[in-house]
Amino acid sequence: MAILQGSAFRVLTSFVTFFSSSVYATATAVTAAATTTAVTTTGPSKENLATTFVGLVLVICVIFLLAKLLKRLQETSIGGKSSMKIISHLALGQKERVLVLDVNGKQIVVGVTAMQINLLMELDNPIIVKEKEVSFSSQLKNILRRNDAS
Repeated sequence: MAILQGSAFRVLTSFVTFFSSSVYATATAVTAAATTTAVTTTGPSKENLATTFVGLVLVICVIFLLAKLLKRLQETSIGGKSSMKIISHLALGQKERVLVLDVNGKQIVVGVTAMQINLLMELDNPIIVKEKEVSFSSQLKNILRRNDAS
């Protein structure tokens, strides 16, 4: 669970708890129905095993999709005022990036890998970027478009 932290982990655990309780309730109802009817079987039917297996696979897939979505949403900074901003970024690999950061008016170039962050240089001539008003809905649409493309 190293990927999930904080509220993402709470959402995922409540989701799993909800589905496990509904599976338990269904199993209890099936057991009660089986005891009230006098049907003699030698074991679980193939239909029950198949539906249980499909349900299990579906729940596991939903859990992985939610974890991936929450990870993507945590990577994106939405809203909030800070004295540090990402002016520009360039992905060099899966986990390697070069970032231009604005820290209290100074712009610095930083190399980021999975294991470390290195200061590459300070910019003498800052990059001028037009501030555009970005709404939450447009950011969400962009995230969903990126997920559809990959």
